[in-house]
Amino acid sequence: MLPRAKGKHSYMKMLVAVKKDEGALSPSETFLRLHITKVTGVVDGLIGNPGKRRFHYSGASLMPQNLAYKVVKNLTRMVAGENHYFSDSRVLARYLTKHNIDIVLAEYGSTAVEVMDACRLAKVKLVAHFHGWDAYADEMLAQYGQAYTRLFEQAAHIIAVSRHMQAQLESLGCPAHKITVNPCGADISDTLERTGQTTQVRDFIIVGRLTPKKAPLVSLEAFHRILRTTADARLHIIGDGPLMAPCEEYVKQHGLAQQVIFHGAQGHDYVIEKLQQSDCFLQHSVVAPNGDHEGTPVSVLEAMLLGLPTIATRHAGINDVITHQQTGFMVDEHDIDEMTAQMQFVIDNPAVAFAIGQAARKHVLANHTAGINIMNIEKMLSSLR
Repeated sequence: MLPRAKGKHSYMKMLVAVKKDEGALSPSETFLRLHITKVTGVVDGLIGNPGKRRFHYSGASLMPQNLAYKVVKNLTRMVAGENHYFSDSRVLARYLTKHNIDIVLAEYGSTAVEVMDACRLAKVKLVAHFHGWDAYADEMLAQYGQAYTRLFEQAAHIIAVSRHMQAQLESLGCPAHKITVNPCGADISDTLERTGQTTQVRDFIIVGRLTPKKAPLVSLEAFHRILRTTADARLHIIGDGPLMAPCEEYVKQHGLAQQVIFHGAQGHDYVIEKLQQSDCFLQHSVVAPNGDHEGTPVSVLEAMLLGLPTIATRHAGINDVITHQQTGFMVDEHDIDEMTAQMQFVIDNPAVAFAIGQAARKHVLANHTAGINIMNIEKMLSSLR
């Protein structure tokens, strides 16, 4: 067992760990970057898969990458097995001890599983932050389900981003008293609002990865129906993903190239500008075929903070942030008829729609900003002293 070094710092020193193939955060992962750069006590982020993790600020590798080190590591593994001096867990444990880290905040359950042995060796508290697919997707539960049992025993605390996820984690065996529900927050200035006109609703917008749980084809078909009564409506789609090609094919097949504009994957500033110029935000989230669910979609919160009327599904964490006809409009999953009806309602009643958009803005500013998300994390972490 590695000894725990005694630091003299007055605050809890923390490392944020993120499992990622690329070894670096993508531009869209603003909530992860916020946790690394804004949460008090975080000294760095460690991003990547075991053996290939890199530090957020310097880009340096946790594991030496020279050939001689790799040869020695492989030879040691052959003799001693996986639990050897040069293993990823032991190298990370030595880093945690050397730098007097008190807490590892692991973003995603899979990350927490892969760092929990290092935390145990270094006698460092582990907090696991679940986000969505890691708590729901069939393939994730098949791969990590048994390890989650160990994680729930070892972890000092678990963060869920919705009440629905809290119930899911409890069903997987996590003790209720270990779970804090803390939705992600909108990371945009509270001075920003819609800049578009306020007399009619014509420009609809979708933002996000085009994946099965976003069901973009449902929103696209509902929009197509809207064109029968509102020929000058437009739909902007920002994002990329496996359902991009089917969406493009639908547009081509039905001759909608002038009404549907594909923007592709874009940076955060571009997204915010397009949201400001739009009239209504669409988010038709559903349970994916593999069981995947949303957490609490940041794009929904950002649209609401800007004052956009939002039409979304009664799905997972969305239920925590939208109240039907008070802070947005809700429909059941896969209900194209009701999706179309709600879109027609905001077109026919722009004053009501924009008033609800303003109510949504006030609700998010009071409850779901990035600052509130960080404050809640810091409050939870302080309780672990």
